[in-house]
Amino acid sequence: MKKILFYYLPLLLLLLNSCSTEENKDSTSLILPKKIIYKDQNNKTYQTTTFTYDSNKIVSVSNEFVSIDFVYDGYRIVKEIQYRDNGNSYIEKSYSYSNDSLKTVTKLLNGKETRFLYINNGDGSIKKEVYNFDNKTGKESKCDEDMVFTHLNGNIVKSEYNWGDSYDVISNSYYEYDKNNNVFKNVTGLNLLIDQLDFYNEINISSVNNITRYRVHHIQGSKSTIVFEPFEYVMKYEYNSEGYPIKKTTYDYADQIIEIIEYTY
Repeated sequence: MKKILFYYLPLLLLLLNSCSTEENKDSTSLILPKKIIYKDQNNKTYQTTTFTYDSNKIVSVSNEFVSIDFVYDGYRIVKEIQYRDNGNSYIEKSYSYSNDSLKTVTKLLNGKETRFLYINNGDGSIKKEVYNFDNKTGKESKCDEDMVFTHLNGNIVKSEYNWGDSYDVISNSYYEYDKNNNVFKNVTGLNLLIDQLDFYNEINISSVNNITRYRVHHIQGSKSTIVFEPFEYVMKYEYNSEGYPIKKTTYDYADQIIEIIEYTY
């Protein structure tokens, strides 16, 4: 089940709720996650992620698997640099915006360039297109896969992933939320990055509230031969006095615990 969760993580990280510069500077907003502890179904710790900040701006994230540095232009994150596998893998992402909405992401992975284009459809949904750059020919080609995100009140409520003609599968993901504050709500600029962030196993970094249920429904065409298991997660929380999570327990469709996450502010 872990591998399935990791596969869908890129579909889950969405929010287009904008924060003003004044709100980001508000001293009452300095409730920020300092440490996140991840535990398996047996309550055994397998990862600890730590965060450093400059006021409300995130400076770096690190754990046993990845180290990430962030660069800002005002209140927007414009670059993200990742080091994985003890520095052997290098990823750099550059972000551009239009009217405080994410417009393009250019990703460099060990010399290979991929570009993501986000198109606001004007109806509460955003389409994401993927383009690959060929270093030999100097040309860019569009992938036949794409995603469409729909959001409401600062939270993603649905994502649709078209796998492309060769797979003939469309995966519709549905999300439900509580009314409490998201762990990363006060971190400047994270709300603009939609699905681009993944601090290992946090699937709703950019949202206003906390996801309580996530399920996926697959629509398969005549060419599809993939066999899918039922896919649904339920998340239950414990909160501090300010309404921020201090513990999240995730259950699978069979009501079995698959993960426990603890937050320190």
